[in-house]
Amino acid sequence: MRILSADQLPPLGDFDYRVEGLLQTDSKMSEVLLVTDRKNRQVILKVANVQQRAWAESNCKAIQNTVTWLTQLGNHPGIARLMPLERCDQSGRRFRWSSPCYVAQLASWPGAPDFLATEYLPGGTLSRFVGKKRLPIEFALWIAYHIAQTLAFLHGRQCVHRDLKPENILFRTSPAHAQGLEEALPVLIDFGVAASVNEPKMVSGSRLWMAPELQTAYERRVLPVSPTWDVYALGLICCYMLSGIRPRRKRYDYQDYLEYQARVFALLDEELAEPSAASAVNRALQALLQRTLAQKPEQRPTAAEFAAELATLLKAVSHYRPMATALVQQIEKMPAKPRQKRQWLLLAAGLLGLLVVLVLYLTLGRKQPLPLAALAEAEARGDDHVVTVDQNPNNNLSQEIVAVVTGPVTAGQQVTSLPMGTKPLAGGHIDGRVDALPSTTPTATPSVTVLPPPPTSAAVAAVTKPPTLVALPTWAPTPSPSPTASLSPTASPTPSSTATATRLPTVTPTATARPTARPTTPLPTVAPVGTIRLIAPEADIVAGQARVEFAWEIEGAPLAPDQCFELVFWDPAKRQDQRSPVGAGRAQARHVNFAALAEASDPLLRSLMRSSQGFQWGVRIVECAAPATILRAVEEERHYTYQG
Repeated sequence: MRILSADQLPPLGDFDYRVEGLLQTDSKMSEVLLVTDRKNRQVILKVANVQQRAWAESNCKAIQNTVTWLTQLGNHPGIARLMPLERCDQSGRRFRWSSPCYVAQLASWPGAPDFLATEYLPGGTLSRFVGKKRLPIEFALWIAYHIAQTLAFLHGRQCVHRDLKPENILFRTSPAHAQGLEEALPVLIDFGVAASVNEPKMVSGSRLWMAPELQTAYERRVLPVSPTWDVYALGLICCYMLSGIRPRRKRYDYQDYLEYQARVFALLDEELAEPSAASAVNRALQALLQRTLAQKPEQRPTAAEFAAELATLLKAVSHYRPMATALVQQIEKMPAKPRQKRQWLLLAAGLLGLLVVLVLYLTLGRKQPLPLAALAEAEARGDDHVVTVDQNPNNNLSQEIVAVVTGPVTAGQQVTSLPMGTKPLAGGHIDGRVDALPSTTPTATPSVTVLPPPPTSAAVAAVTKPPTLVALPTWAPTPSPSPTASLSPTASPTPSSTATATRLPTVTPTATARPTARPTTPLPTVAPVGTIRLIAPEADIVAGQARVEFAWEIEGAPLAPDQCFELVFWDPAKRQDQRSPVGAGRAQARHVNFAALAEASDPLLRSLMRSSQGFQWGVRIVECAAPATILRAVEEERHYTYQG
């Protein structure tokens, strides 16, 4: 992968990266920049290609789709890690505590393209590693096994990659220079066209590595997404590693790769003719590849089944090739499930912190009783004495009254409480002495506690407040700016989008009661959601144009990083059944191909396109990662009739 000069690249604005160069790839959907972040780590910035206006929207959508899937899939050793974007404010100060933002727009670039950041994989692609040479059979099976394991992980989470090819399989360290097998593990990248299992999608991807059923449907009709497409592509990649021969693209639409299989199997027959154990492995391997490259999708194995059979073949190879033993041992010691981030540890740490704060509050807010013998020692010094009388020692929520005593106090003496409603003087003292108080005695024997003498020398009664808790130091994260036009170098975060950290409130108990309820935690702030205004087409349009652009604008507040627009159609008689013909995205204009929708697998869209009564349309705001979560429903609607 050659690094091109970055002298002519536009600046990155307020994003905190140092550009090292532009990587030369075969991708037409995005530009790939090699940069260094604030921790001096090499990072990849993938920027949508918006130079061609016809493909700008779909390329930006691919960036957003990649972020959506990588955030849902989490941390897996076989998937490239998504990294939060790093920004600076106008003064150059870094945002260290901002909430993670994974997709934004480069306002300083023409067209303001969307972009994301992932880890840099310097080991190169599988295509570059294999080239035109044949890999040893044990190493080819080992690589294919780990790719199949990663695909099984994806398919188990209802994700189909849909663009599996050697150029989208990279290594963190080149296998030729890796110090250990863990460094040579294959890693999948580019989830731009990934989709959910059984989701109706227009066929797209790299035609050279497509299953036969996708060849004739390429960019022509919608098919339900199937995991067998990834398995078929992996079968072709396995043949490529075993032979060093890439499949060739023929001129006609349909190709079954039968001729390609025959060439690969002939090479395997030559290599695995002897000994007899190798011959048995050859027969089993060819049978597995034939099922993987079956013309009918239902005859192909799943990714998990393919991985299990590859592991069995690798063990058989180790009987006559000692170098395969280390590969088998590495597979056997791999964990059954990838280690995921345990979010519950963060929750447990937060609860533990609240518990510590609660204990400190109870400790600081409670007066420790002193023995009555201390009163005699204070009286011997001739000091005034402040005593605390608990009117009801058996009640944890009892009222506490503080009085000043001037006369001698002996052990066992009972001190009467101050009458309720006594008028306080300046400074919180009460007019009166203990020896002048009414002689009423409470039913329960009050407890007497000695406190330090007050600064005043008058023998008066005083009511003091319990100590006020000092709020613990907290941090307030800097707001994560909206990835719209406000991401220009002159933009600054708005206070309204700041996600305030949870802070314990300052508690001031009253003089008559000690609170025991736990401090309440304020609800997190929610980013404001703007209002959608429809622009085009106008209402009550009747037309036969197959490709139509729907446009709108947002007022009040721009989209937050996790918010997307969703264009929806519905039957006027069934407003609750709204369906999106193009999916969620951040663009404020979407093109709809009515001719394709008339043949869509979705019965609602198909009936709306064929109805002479037309349909209603509008735009709502949803969460990008979970479009089923509607943040603002359709408020303005228009009618459109397609007569194709």
